[in-house]
Amino acid sequence: MADLLNDESFLRWLEDKAPRRQSIKWNRWVARSPERRKLVARAQIVVSMPFKDWGSESDKQQQLERLMNVLNKTGNLKLIKTDDG
Repeated sequence: MADLLNDESFLRWLEDKAPRRQSIKWNRWVARSPERRKLVARAQIVVSMPFKDWGSESDKQQQLERLMNVLNKTGNLKLIKTDDG
C-alpha cells in the first residue's frame, strides 16, 4: 500500500482529480482483482485521515506504519505492486 500512497497519479485518481487517461488506467487496474478493490478501499481510509495533525514527519510515518499494520492484520491485505503500467 505504501507504493500506492506515494504515487501521485493514484492519489489524484482517489480524489477524482485525475485526467481521463489516468482514470482509465486506475479503473482497469482495480477491475482486475477483488484484492485490488479492497486495497483501494483501505487506501481511501488512509488518505482521508488527518495526517497534518500528527506532528513531525517521523510521527506521521510511524502512525502510517501502525495503521498499515492494523489494516494488514484485519483484512488479510496483501501488498500489490503497481508496476504493470
